[in-house]
Amino acid sequence: MSNPMFHTICIAVIDLTESLSFYLLLSSCLKPRYQAPRKYLLFAVHFVVTCLCGTPLLLAVPERMILLPVQILLALLFTEGSALKRIFWGGSFTILSIIAENLAVLAMEYVTLLIPVQSVTSQAAYLTEVLLYLLFCLAAVLVIRITAAYTSALPVRILLIFLGLIFSGFLSLRVFLQIRALVSLSGQNAPFLRDTVFHAGLIQIFLILFFFASAVYLGFLYRKNLLLLEKDKISEIERNRLQALQSANQSLRIWKHESDNHLITCCQLLENGKDRDCIRYLHSLLETTDLSRRDIRTGNSVLDAVLSSRLGDAAGRQIRIQNQIILPDNLRFPVEDTELSAILCCALDNAAEACMKLPAEERYICTTIKLLKSTLMIQIENSSDGIYLQDGDGMPATTKEENKAEHGIGLRRIADIAEKAGGFLKILPEKDRFTLCVLLPLEDGDSI
Repeated sequence: MSNPMFHTICIAVIDLTESLSFYLLLSSCLKPRYQAPRKYLLFAVHFVVTCLCGTPLLLAVPERMILLPVQILLALLFTEGSALKRIFWGGSFTILSIIAENLAVLAMEYVTLLIPVQSVTSQAAYLTEVLLYLLFCLAAVLVIRITAAYTSALPVRILLIFLGLIFSGFLSLRVFLQIRALVSLSGQNAPFLRDTVFHAGLIQIFLILFFFASAVYLGFLYRKNLLLLEKDKISEIERNRLQALQSANQSLRIWKHESDNHLITCCQLLENGKDRDCIRYLHSLLETTDLSRRDIRTGNSVLDAVLSSRLGDAAGRQIRIQNQIILPDNLRFPVEDTELSAILCCALDNAAEACMKLPAEERYICTTIKLLKSTLMIQIENSSDGIYLQDGDGMPATTKEENKAEHGIGLRRIADIAEKAGGFLKILPEKDRFTLCVLLPLEDGDSI
């Protein structure tokens, strides 16, 4: 094989591997803007640009700086999220490639300590350095990909500190290598310097691993803290929502209690021949009272509050309501009150939202809550237009903008609650209807 052909193949392999590594890095640490197959354009564009740059064996720092803005631009175009994070991860590949290059050079230095230089051809040395570079480049990206759930959670300023520490270690090592190269070119035999470079390399590798492990651990703690804060926020939302529902339901029951007085007043007005006064009185009641509200009594205050509120609102929006609620007295539910409220509120809100996309005559919500042997079944069926958007978990997502933080709990929250209780969530999106079913197993003795 001729040398030009050999170098061309090596360069093509380098370009291909770098483009693949860049794609894996961004897809691990950032959310893709596009779905397949458009998201693969990131890999293709990077590969083409790299080839056009005429990549040498191992790009020098100035030459890599030419690719740096291109990689940042690709990150901004093909990913979503914070612009600062996209810039960081787009530019970090340049740093990683330089680090991989230093590792390859360092490894070649160690090889020369074990193998006499005279026994290694230039072509073999070239190929070895290429393979080492590609190996270290892929290894760095794959390690980041494995730990991306933690490292990508850290703020950019923290990531910059750790990246700076790692990069500075390699720069200092590169200085040692350059000094050794100059000494070798001068024809001087310096075993002490060679040993120094060898041990300095080991120390730097240890420090780099330590810094990276520290970044991963810190990212783990940071992510854990974020999850706890999110959980607390969700719990607070659910508690506030439940309190509001219970308050509203209590107000409704008070009005029901007072309705007898209103009826007595109307009867007296009619008996006294004051028809116009009775009509005015009824009109005033209609203006101050939402008569679409339903007082649903199941024996459970949470069910009563949620169903009365949500189904009452749905009825007021010209949605037909059908209920089948068959529960024994004193049923002990397998979830907390706030979790039961979250399941019903989210399911009924989503159902009402879907119904409002249809004409009034096609709107309906059918709620079924009953026991199936030792399992509690909560099923919500509603009419649908058959168009379903998906969130990042592959579940139907809301299109509502108002109260999006609360509404964003969504089906993922229902699934988490069901899984925590030992049950599961099943959804069945169809052309003309959508069915949500939550099955929650009851422990022995909980059904009474």
